[in-house]
Amino acid sequence: MPVLYPHHAHNSSDKTSAPVLRPPLLLLHGTFIDAPTPHELRVRRNYFCGVDVAGGGRIVLLKEGKEREEYGEVAEELRRIAGRQGGEAEQEVDAPQFPQLHTKTTVPLLTWLTQHTFPLESRYSDPTYAHKTYPPLLRRLLRNATTTAVYFSSRHLESTKILATTAASYGQRALIGKVCSDQLVPEYYSESIDEAVGGTEEFIRWCYGKWGDGENALVKPVVTPRFVPTCSRELLGRLGEVVGKFPGVHVQTHAAESVDEVLLVAELHPKTPRGIALLNSTNLLTPSTILAHCTHLSRPEAHQLVALDVGIVSCPYSNMLFARSVVPITEYYHLNDVGNGGVSNGNQEAINMKKIAFGTDISGGPSSSLWVNMRLAILQDRIKSYRSMADYPRSVSPSRPILTSPPTSPPSSIPQFENDSGPDETSWTMTHTYAYHIATVGGAETVGMGELLGRWEVGRLFDGFLVDWVVEERDGAGGSGEAGFDGWIGEEKNGEEEVEWIRDGWERFVMGGDDR
Repeated sequence: MPVLYPHHAHNSSDKTSAPVLRPPLLLLHGTFIDAPTPHELRVRRNYFCGVDVAGGGRIVLLKEGKEREEYGEVAEELRRIAGRQGGEAEQEVDAPQFPQLHTKTTVPLLTWLTQHTFPLESRYSDPTYAHKTYPPLLRRLLRNATTTAVYFSSRHLESTKILATTAASYGQRALIGKVCSDQLVPEYYSESIDEAVGGTEEFIRWCYGKWGDGENALVKPVVTPRFVPTCSRELLGRLGEVVGKFPGVHVQTHAAESVDEVLLVAELHPKTPRGIALLNSTNLLTPSTILAHCTHLSRPEAHQLVALDVGIVSCPYSNMLFARSVVPITEYYHLNDVGNGGVSNGNQEAINMKKIAFGTDISGGPSSSLWVNMRLAILQDRIKSYRSMADYPRSVSPSRPILTSPPTSPPSSIPQFENDSGPDETSWTMTHTYAYHIATVGGAETVGMGELLGRWEVGRLFDGFLVDWVVEERDGAGGSGEAGFDGWIGEEKNGEEEVEWIRDGWERFVMGGDDR
C-alpha cells in the first residue's frame, strides 16, 4: 500500500488524535477490531486511523468520522464489509522444519526428533537450502496474519542470518535464535560448547548492527538452547553468561513439553530433575524469556514463572499430538481485568500469569495457521468438561431399571456431577474473543512489546491485517455478486444492526476463515 499524504493538517483538542498530522502519513478509514481483554471485542466502525510512517509506524490518530473530506480524498477506504484487525504475534516457529509441515505425526517426540527432524535441520549447513526454504515460509505466515513471529532456526549461523534477512525483507517483525545443542543429537548435527556460544554472540552482535537493539527493532536476536535434554549443564551455564553480557536479550527454549522429555530430564539431571529449576539455576529465566509448550508444569513452577515474569507459549495442535497434555490457559491467565473469566481452581491461589501466547510449533504442529490453533484452544477448554457414563449420578446410570411409563411430573431437581455446576456445563471461558486476545495482546506481552502492539490505540505501532469475510458470498466463483449470509450486500442497516453484523462476521471468520 503506498504512503498517502493528507490534504491538509488537522488540529484537534481531542486527546484521541495527534495535535497535528504531518506527512508522510498513511491514513485509513474503515472498521478496526481488537480484543483489549479476553471478554471484550472492541469494534470501531467508521474510524480514521493515521499512521506516522516516518516516525516508526506509530498510530497518531484514531477517531470516529464518516466524512472523508475532513482529511481530503487521500484516506484509503477499506471495503465496506472489511475491517482492520490487530496483527497476531506467533511465538513458536521452528523455521527449518517447514519442509516437513503436515507430515511425521505418528511417532513420539523424541523419536520424531531423531528419525526425522535432526536429519532435516542438518540440511541448512548449505545456505542455498535456507534461501530456498525461508521465503515460502514467510509468505505462508504473513498470509495467515502472523505479523510478529518468534523463530527457532537451525544450529547454522549463516542460515540463521538468512532467516533474519528474509523476515526483514518481508517486513515481518521477527525474534530469531540460532539453536544450540551439544549432547543427545547426531554427531553430524552436534556442536561444541565454544561453537554454540561463539555463534550465539556473533549473531546477537550482527543483529544489533543491522537493526539496532531498541524495543522497536524489526529483527531481534534470541539466545536459544534447544531444550534441556540436548544441552549439557555447562552449555546452559555459558548461555546464561551470554544473557548477562547483553542485558535485555531474549531467551527461548522448549520446556516441560512431553512425558518422555520430562522423564529424560529427570534421568539426565538427578540432582535437578525439573527443567524449570535447571534453567533458573543457569540464569536463563528472565523477563525476556519465552518458554514453548509448558504443558507439564507443576503449580509451584507456574507461580515461579509468574514471579520471574517469564512468558509461556501454548501450541494446542502440537501439544495434542505430542505432549499428552495442554496448557490450562484459563486457569493460568491473570484475573485482574478478565471479569469472571479466570479460574482459580477451587481454593488454590490464582496463578495470575499475564504472559501467555499461542504458537503453531511448525512442524510439530501440522498447521502454519494460528487461527487453527486458536480454534483448538477453544476445543481443549471444552474437553475438560467431557463426561463418560461412569461419571454420571446413579440415578441416571444405565444399570438402573428402565422406566415402563413416563413420569407424571417434572423432577424437583436435576442430578448433578460432583464438583460440577450441572449437566449443562457453563464454565467454558475460552471463546473466540478470548483466543484472539491471547493471540494478540498475550503475544505482545510475551515478546516484551505489550505497550506497543496488540491493541488499536494512539501511540502504539500500527500492526494489523485486512479481512473481508464475505468475499466469496459477494463475488462468488462466477462473480455473481449474490448476497452474503444474511442478505447484507445491497441492504442498508442501522448502526446497531451493522455493528452486530460485524461481530457475527468476525466470529465467523475466527471460527472458520482462512487466507483465501
